[in-house]
Amino acid sequence: MNSFQVSRPYLIFLCLLAASSCSEPSEVFVFEGEVLSTDQGRSLADVSTTLSGQRISGSSFNPNFQTLGAALTDAQGRFQIEVDKAVFNAFRIQLSHPSHFTAVFAISPDDVPISGPYTRTFTLEPLAWVRTRIRNINASQRIDLTVNAPSDGCAGCCDQLRIIREGEVFDTTFTCLAFGGQPVSHTGNYRNSSGGTVIIGQQQQTIAHDTVHIDITY
Repeated sequence: MNSFQVSRPYLIFLCLLAASSCSEPSEVFVFEGEVLSTDQGRSLADVSTTLSGQRISGSSFNPNFQTLGAALTDAQGRFQIEVDKAVFNAFRIQLSHPSHFTAVFAISPDDVPISGPYTRTFTLEPLAWVRTRIRNINASQRIDLTVNAPSDGCAGCCDQLRIIREGEVFDTTFTCLAFGGQPVSHTGNYRNSSGGTVIIGQQQQTIAHDTVHIDITY
């Protein structure tokens, strides 16, 4: 009986058709992403991207997040980071850009594919500023003012910022941060010269990468 012989070129062809069974499995996790600004949804280049993770080694668990890789986004706002495969309890990605708020995004290891890239679109909020000038021209008056712009309670933001002044003449100006393109409100009250209470209720839209000016005189 004649034996059936398969030529070497044909074997190579079969391997190319079944690459998953003929090639070695990947030894890295791949994280791919695109970073957009909420300001008109444009792509952000030169975003500093840092991937960190909580590593598990045998029965040892380190709760601290260790830096695993870093990259800068390209002109299309895209980045890629490769990490040697290991057992992780959690991942997170921190994104930083000079004209936007820094943000941290949690990633579950269960969502990271074994044989393909983890792909996700991220958004960053643009910086904006609110400049408020308060002038008291009568020392007998009192003001109770709250400035609020939804900004997730970041340091230096106009997030339930409250000002109470009484019994003095003053002219003061302060500036706080806010997300660009978000509403900012000035609410509260002050006493007028006759002792009556006047309600303060102003609302404006912040402007990405710019400053909104508010003047309150009483």
